[in-house]
This record gives sequence, structure tokens and C-alpha cells, in this order.
Amino acid sequence: MKTGDAQKSLFSLMDNLNDKNLHRLAKLSEIANVENLIDQLECIQKNEIANKARFYHLHTIGKRIEDVLREHIGSDIVSIVIPKENEDKVGVDDIQDGQDIVVSVKKDGAWHNIFLWKLKVNGIFNEAAHMSMRQIHMACLHPDEYALCCVDLRPYKNQDLTKLPESLIIGATNVKMDIGNTLFPMMKGILNADNQSDETHIKIAEYRGNIPAKVFEIGVPFDKLIEKIEKKVNEKLLL
Repeated sequence: MKTGDAQKSLFSLMDNLNDKNLHRLAKLSEIANVENLIDQLECIQKNEIANKARFYHLHTIGKRIEDVLREHIGSDIVSIVIPKENEDKVGVDDIQDGQDIVVSVKKDGAWHNIFLWKLKVNGIFNEAAHMSMRQIHMACLHPDEYALCCVDLRPYKNQDLTKLPESLIIGATNVKMDIGNTLFPMMKGILNADNQSDETHIKIAEYRGNIPAKVFEIGVPFDKLIEKIEKKVNEKLLL
């Protein structure tokens, strides 16, 4: 006989699944490790919630940059490309080369990319935050046009991270403006090898950068990023 709590759980399943899906679940329990399946489902759900929160923070920060630049410079000559949630694979990795937001300015009828930045959000820190190989390359090759925004949400980990007010998100953002120059000494030999022939040189690939908590929480305030981007836009327009 099941306990009272177990009976409530069974009734909940019966209320939320139709007969067909109850039958499918029963069949799975006969041929698979149900505990492992439940662990996988919980992991999928956790990742979906984390991705939803990440895109909410991404759009909150991107919109703030967009609003300031368009107010100070003009809406017709500044473009801020922010990927939509369903563009996570194509929009971020392929179109924008792994960067979350690309800032462009229009000059002489053509659009020019003038700044890139990557957003990293962490509310738990059970492991280091990561930069992909492509992101590291972009930071090293464009050190003066690249920033890493680290949003440290550990103080709010017990809150709904998809509904945090803009002021908290902006206040929790630490910007690493010099991340490219920090990484370059470690990457110099790898980058030099990348420019050599595949047939005659050993090359290193499939690596990533790990950012521990103590490094993640260090950076300049978000307003400094806006100031730098605005300066880059004006410099481009004056050329």
C-alpha cells in the first residue's frame, strides 16, 4: 500500500496525463530506468528555465544599450542586433559568430560593426562560467571592440530570475572591458598556429575558457560599457 504522499502523486499523474500517455509511461517503466528518465527530464526543464532567464536578461541589457545610443546619437544610424530566444543556435552561433549582441553604425549608406559583447549569467556557480573557442578568438582578435558582461545573480538565486526588475539586472552586471588583452598572452601561440598550413603545423582546437566565481564577480559598472560603445560610435562617424 502506498503512503498518503505517494497516493497524491499517483492521483496527480492521473489528473495530468491522458490514458494514452499514462500507458506510455507504464511501458517505459517496464523497459527503462525510470529514475534516470526523471533525472533527464528535470535536467531538461532546468535548462529551459535557465535559457528563458538568460534571454530575458540579454534583452533587458541590450534594450538599455539600444535606448541610450538611439537617444544620444540617433535611431536611424545605430543598429543593435539582439537574437530572439528561438534563434539560439543560428542567430548566436552562426550569424553573430557566437556573440550575443552586435552594435552597428550606418555611415555613407553602409552598416559597420563597431562593437561586440557576450553575456554570461550565473545564479548558482556550481561550476565555472565558460567562454567558447570562438568567443575567445573574437575577444583576442578585437580586444578594443569586445566586452564580456558577467551578470552575477547569486544574491537572487531563490527568486524567479525571469522576472527580476531591470535595475537589479543592470546592478548585478560586471563588465570585463579588457578581456581580449587578458586572454591574448595565453592565446598568442594558438592564434599564430591558426594562420599556418594545416599540413605542416600542429594546432590546438576544441578548447574553452573557464571563469571562476572570484573572476566573474570583478569588473567595471555597466554604465562604463555604454560610455565606451557610444565613444566607438562617435569615432566611426567622425572618420
